[in-house]
Amino acid sequence: MFNSGADPSAQTNARSADLFRANEARSRELADKIEVADYQKEIRDKLKRKFDTYDFHSTRNQYDEAQGERLQLLEQRIFELSNSLVDISTLFACCSDFFVWDFNLLLLYAARTNDAARINMFWRSFLYRLVPLDVDDDRIRRVLNDKRATLDVDQESQCCDAFGDYENWMQKLRHEVVELGKRLEADRNQTHFPLVVIVEELEDIVAALRLVRHDCFPLDYVSTMLRELKIAYGLLVEAYFQIWSTRGHDNFNADSLAGSISALLLNWISDAARQPDQQNDDKRFCIQAVRSQQMSTWLTHLRAHVGVAARHMGSDSRREISERTGRNLDKINEELRRLDMISSTEYSRR
Repeated sequence: MFNSGADPSAQTNARSADLFRANEARSRELADKIEVADYQKEIRDKLKRKFDTYDFHSTRNQYDEAQGERLQLLEQRIFELSNSLVDISTLFACCSDFFVWDFNLLLLYAARTNDAARINMFWRSFLYRLVPLDVDDDRIRRVLNDKRATLDVDQESQCCDAFGDYENWMQKLRHEVVELGKRLEADRNQTHFPLVVIVEELEDIVAALRLVRHDCFPLDYVSTMLRELKIAYGLLVEAYFQIWSTRGHDNFNADSLAGSISALLLNWISDAARQPDQQNDDKRFCIQAVRSQQMSTWLTHLRAHVGVAARHMGSDSRREISERTGRNLDKINEELRRLDMISSTEYSRR
């Protein structure tokens, strides 16, 4: 029989598919608008809290002209955000004007914008706003000031604790990093949660603290913080060794970084040995690293550094960190033997 046209059911299916895709696109667009509107409310509330820190009515005349103009701009921004929905570009400008770096990052994420230079700068500015300026040690003060010199750090909101009194400000920094990481889906989004940059800066901050208060931080402080975000051990180890390979071993935090890596490897291997699930990615990749000799290469680098450090001991803090690193390497050997026995037994059961 002569076929006068296309199959009507196929045309109907095609129209249905087109309609489904169009509805899906509209749903995503609506969800994005709702998300940005929620960000607007949070940004407005954050700016309002900043505004409320000023004794505005009694001290308006005490500010110089530039400060007065800035207060007026802040007041204007709060009014705009309170009375109408604005677009994402306006929100971004509000955040940039008043150093609200966490929401700059969230807006870039919402807009699916991949601008590595800006993302890295926002993260560094966000972190160092939470680090105190009051540092007694001249060397550490120079290191931190050199970092801040390349950033836009809000002096008005700068942490005012003493650097060595780390309990409050370091707890806040940890909380802020983890909460922002959750919102940026850090476990699967290294575009807006640039792992190498974040690890590098956090380890520098911790290394400075270890020089001032060498008894205060466990070697896995930063890696356990990031593990709260469910970031895979393998990704963390790769980030740490990328930093290790590019920065050299003679900078101020080399001993601290070696200690942190040893603690990260120890935790990874120990968790893999305890993990009963053979399909667990962390365990599977750990066993692969051992069998491919990659783990052996990493450990060789660490042992070489500890050996050199032992011959050139300086401060008590360096000595203690190197000793703790050495003890971790010994424990790693024990855990590797345990993991090998477990994985061999499991393999024989298959």
